[in-house]
Amino acid sequence: MKLFPSAADSEKAKMAKYLLDKIDDSRICGKGIFSQQLAYKLAKDDIDFTVPKYIENAILWACKLEAKGVNTAGKSSTVEKPNE
Repeated sequence: MKLFPSAADSEKAKMAKYLLDKIDDSRICGKGIFSQQLAYKLAKDDIDFTVPKYIENAILWACKLEAKGVNTAGKSSTVEKPNE
């Protein structure tokens, strides 16, 4: 799903900046509240959403986890701690 497909890149950049400013301002929302609301919305409304691979890899690396298995859509299905 592409948001605002007819908007110019400069307009998309302005919208993204506005959103990020609101997320970063803890008096308005804050990153924690925003992430909880986003997770709830994605789960509740059964929205087709795929985490970009580079973000998935960064999270797995930061948590010292590695992908295990691949589901039929080519996405990681589980994670586990590597042998240490």
